[in-house]
Amino acid sequence: MEIKRKTLTRENLPRVLQSQFCWRKVQGDGFDGIAATIRFDAIRAPLTKVMQGRAVRILDHGYRWLQLAPKGEHWWLTVMFDERGKIVQYYFDVTLQNVIQDGESFFWDLFLDVVMLPDGSVFLLDRDELDQALAEGVVDAAQHERALETAGALMRALPEHLPALERFCHRCADSLRAMEKHGFDRETSEHSAIAEPHNHSYAGT
Repeated sequence: MEIKRKTLTRENLPRVLQSQFCWRKVQGDGFDGIAATIRFDAIRAPLTKVMQGRAVRILDHGYRWLQLAPKGEHWWLTVMFDERGKIVQYYFDVTLQNVIQDGESFFWDLFLDVVMLPDGSVFLLDRDELDQALAEGVVDAAQHERALETAGALMRALPEHLPALERFCHRCADSLRAMEKHGFDRETSEHSAIAEPHNHSYAGT
């Protein structure tokens, strides 16, 4: 067991045959960091996850993943959109550290995850992996506690702020889709406040 480094480009997804990547800097609505989308043009097979008996397809032809990588937080959000542009899942990785380097940004994954569905249902995933990492000395007690605190804050804040988060994610996704249409690529670093004015941070802290 080890703490894994995961990148904004997600270039090692085994099911993906062809995809397009686009990113930009975003500042506004309590968020400061990078927003990026991956458009999946060809995949080997769809990917479906089951959340308490509910099957949720998170990857298929034409799907997009919006990633929101914030500075100074201990979470990293991936929002899965289906081929019609409908959000199917919000997936928060709890992180040891986010390293923000424009289109080359990455995070160190701290095992614990929080998932929210569009109806506001929230799930905590992989607590057993976090506890195992503590037992094996992969993380220390302070990192273990911080991961639980981050996940707890997210789970408390997310249902209440779902409408604002949904609007924010759609605005980011629409902006990146417009950049795709105008031929922007992974080197684009346009700085723009594309969100509605709002003081809430989605970290819940």
